[in-house]
Amino acid sequence: MKVLFLSGARGPDYLCDVIFHGLRSLLGPDVVDVNRMDFMYKGFFKDWPWYTLYALLNPEPEADRSDIERKIHTRYFDVVIYGSVLRERPYLAQVLESYPHNRIAFIDGEDELDTSWIGYERIPPQNLHPWEPQNGHTVPRDCPYFKRELTSLDRAFPISFGIPKEKILDPVPEKVRLLAPCDPRDRNTYIYSPHQQKEYYQQYGESYFGYTRKQGGWDCMRHYEMLAAGAVPYFQDIEQCPAGTLPFLPKDNLLTAIHLYDQWSGSQSDIDSYKKVHSSLRFALLNYLTTEALAKYVLGKLQ
Repeated sequence: MKVLFLSGARGPDYLCDVIFHGLRSLLGPDVVDVNRMDFMYKGFFKDWPWYTLYALLNPEPEADRSDIERKIHTRYFDVVIYGSVLRERPYLAQVLESYPHNRIAFIDGEDELDTSWIGYERIPPQNLHPWEPQNGHTVPRDCPYFKRELTSLDRAFPISFGIPKEKILDPVPEKVRLLAPCDPRDRNTYIYSPHQQKEYYQQYGESYFGYTRKQGGWDCMRHYEMLAAGAVPYFQDIEQCPAGTLPFLPKDNLLTAIHLYDQWSGSQSDIDSYKKVHSSLRFALLNYLTTEALAKYVLGKLQ
């Protein structure tokens, strides 16, 4: 399968980058990223605080990014995926004219909850990102549209962040503490530089639980990083999370984890209950929440 993956490639944009990582891992250079997402490939070095997804992919063989407009018109690609629809929509007029709508996907990784505009006259501007109308074209309602932080299931497919499978620790480190030191309630615990990824994952892996919560939205890379390391999230207020948000995380297990932590005595009964919760969450992570699993999920809707 040949995939045209369109984005601005301006820097970290988690959901866009999660889906691209999964696609490229599955299909190699048959996934053509336009613009080239330099920061996703090995050899990219920059001192920034984002690291879980970045500089992992082998750039060889290099994708062929030549003559894209002609390839769109001749339907050289099997599907077209817009990695961040509210930020960049290059070639939108040509893509809509050349491809059936069920072969065009739009990924929306923003925290905003509203999807009521899909299929209408204009896409609303974003306050945080530049936006310009593009020849009057908007997103047709019959194109597969994937939205994180989703509240209404009638207009989009739910989706979430995920994690590269190479980041999943196996075996899980031996537990030495109840709660991980890195805690979003205390910014002073954010001590890990981009060069300390091993230590960052290790402190989660050595802990039974890691504290997490809603931040800009319910979805956050931190949830998946602690799961990959082998910790169970202590997810504050998870019972308030909408059904269409975090669709692949077993929320009942997260509720059980809260109760287990709050009543923890370290007994064998606690350990046995913990292993059951951990096993269920690990299953969800491996089967639904790797970048490759999420890429397959998107491709599966493009029929």
